[in-house]
Amino acid sequence: RRFRIDSQQSMRIRLDLSTTTMARQLYLQSYLSGTLRLRVVLNYEAASPSAFDTGLFGREGRSPVFRIDGLAPVGGGRVARFESMLDRIEDPRTVAAAKDAAALLGISMVGPVVLPSNDETASTTSKDAEAAVVESVMAMSPLARAWVMTVIPAVPEVPTRLIDALVSDGDVGLAVALAKFSPSPTSAAIVRGLESDNARIRGMAEAARDLAVTLEAAEQASFRLDGDDASDG
Repeated sequence: RRFRIDSQQSMRIRLDLSTTTMARQLYLQSYLSGTLRLRVVLNYEAASPSAFDTGLFGREGRSPVFRIDGLAPVGGGRVARFESMLDRIEDPRTVAAAKDAAALLGISMVGPVVLPSNDETASTTSKDAEAAVVESVMAMSPLARAWVMTVIPAVPEVPTRLIDALVSDGDVGLAVALAKFSPSPTSAAIVRGLESDNARIRGMAEAARDLAVTLEAAEQASFRLDGDDASDG
């Protein structure tokens, strides 16, 4: 299906930043706190390895400055806050447990769950905390589990157990897996989705497969270009 925007026309798209490389930084700020401003460049040119400028027909946009308040103050109480959250997720049937599990799971994917300062001693290790969060999410209803998985970053560290559970959770879980956790054309969610009796799920699976194929081809082309540049050097 072809798509075109005519001259002077515009469109607005909502982008889930948790599916981008921004996810790690944003989730770390939700733990540590921080003041941010986002800059977006379309049709960019690399001015240097860490700087991008607008290229031909490129556009640039900047967000207002915004603040993310972390889960606990840097100066103290962080470990106690995390351990109280771990206590609450022991009952996976509550809304509070789902919220706490989503926060802890998301942060554990980009950094240690517990980072005790010099004057704090954690009775729960990072690995223990991550295991407890995963078990809590596995014990949730399919709908609650799907919600938790929609708000965590789509990074390679997401446990395969949770993604497999989504794929087996019916249409709602499968839709989340297709939207966020299907990086390969042969991902389990895509294979299951293509066999679905639900036309919408099949359509999502086809779109996810096509996107994965496109991204893999782009990555391979990038590797070839990098190799050519190295040979020329």
